[in-house]
Amino acid sequence: METSSNNMSTEADETDINTLFDTIIFPFYFWIYLFVTMFSQISVMLLITFKTPSFFKDFRIFLINSSSLQIAMCLIIFFTQVRPLPNPNSSGYLFSGSCRFIHKNACFFSFDIFQLVFDASAFAIPATLFYKYSKVTKMNGKEMSRLRVRLILVSSYFLSFIVGLIYIITYNPSESLDVSDETKKQYRNKYEFSHYAEITGYRNHIWSTLTNNLNLLSIYIPPIMSIIFIRLIHVKLSSFKHLFTDKTAAQARRFDLALTIQTLVPAICIIPVYTLHLISEGFRTFLKCFIRN
Repeated sequence: METSSNNMSTEADETDINTLFDTIIFPFYFWIYLFVTMFSQISVMLLITFKTPSFFKDFRIFLINSSSLQIAMCLIIFFTQVRPLPNPNSSGYLFSGSCRFIHKNACFFSFDIFQLVFDASAFAIPATLFYKYSKVTKMNGKEMSRLRVRLILVSSYFLSFIVGLIYIITYNPSESLDVSDETKKQYRNKYEFSHYAEITGYRNHIWSTLTNNLNLLSIYIPPIMSIIFIRLIHVKLSSFKHLFTDKTAAQARRFDLALTIQTLVPAICIIPVYTLHLISEGFRTFLKCFIRN
């Protein structure tokens, strides 16, 4: 009886801790992310408005595209405040953001839209840098065609289009009900579900695995691409510095700073969270295999 009572007390404590973390402590992270992102993107918008060199006039549309996507992504993250809960046969999602006051589908579809916006936002930065690098390499040659400029801009949405198409084709309303049942059984003693939106998610199948892996590309690949392009742009501009006035060179450096900020904000705020999640999932899988053997 005493052992049973101790177990119940431990489970209740764990439930309280998880709920406290998700509903009080965890939101601080989202407030910080909201503040940092909005501040950086407003700064970029001001640079776009007042400090765009005439040579990089077409550059505005790329910066506006990138900034708008990051602002949209930030607002969706703050709106949903999602915690993934892995199950043996599915992935459930707990939403502690304000979307829970509307409807579970407001959270569910917002999270799907977030994935698409995140993919586009992540690749918008290297697309912008690639445009600038292409522009810089043609300083002494022929102007870039409007078609090529548009193709570079649209390329940032390619992965979002693929993932969105998979979401639409494989959507099944009853899937969330199965995920909710499994998640509640799996975590019945760890969370007070009344503090969250009704659980939604996806069953584990080839399509959900594919979309998860595609979304992971948006986390790790764009920062690497961006750093490479920033370095190439710096080297190329250094070789053409005799063509710029001091004022134009200073403006170019400001844009490089703005793009560096756009690269670092998602890298610092998102990559550590996803990496820790992947490590914890890998460690959990290793423990399961170890226990079975």
